[in-house]
Amino acid sequence: MQETDTGKVRLAVGDRFRSFDELEARITQYSEENCVQLWKRDARTIAAANNRVGKLASKMSEGLKYYQIRYCCIHGGAKFVSTNKGARESS
Repeated sequence: MQETDTGKVRLAVGDRFRSFDELEARITQYSEENCVQLWKRDARTIAAANNRVGKLASKMSEGLKYYQIRYCCIHGGAKFVSTNKGARESS
């Protein structure tokens, strides 16, 4: 586990984990220590990746749930786009 000079858990793009449980534990610890809430913005399961990249994903451990996953802070990430048309239903 990587820690900063202050002893807090560090997460960085490209960090690798042996299992999905190990990742979730690190995300939980990071969220608690830094008072942030992260959500899964994008994810591709290993089964879905098998259809796209073939042999590479088939060699991955079953302990991993996702081939690719992106976490974002609940206060940032994707810009909100309203789907509202501006017209209310009348009764």
